[in-house]
Amino acid sequence: MPSTEQCEIRAMWQGGPFRRWSPSKTTQTTIGYARGGFVGSYVCSGCWKPSDGVYHAKEDQKWLCGPCRKRVRTRSRAEGGSL
Repeated sequence: MPSTEQCEIRAMWQGGPFRRWSPSKTTQTTIGYARGGFVGSYVCSGCWKPSDGVYHAKEDQKWLCGPCRKRVRTRSRAEGGSL
């Protein structure tokens, strides 16, 4: 049975999305990672909350969850940017 120990937040590669990570399998990190350890849910680099998925926001060069991405897109449109 996986442990309930704490996990870290790590970028999966330079400039890549953040995910929960731990050296051993936990209840929050259940997926084996090819570079070692185990990963879990993605983490939004805007609000720092776990998310099922993240989007690369070119405007801010961040990996954002749906609600944070929507805020960035709304702000860009208000400033006259094109998407």
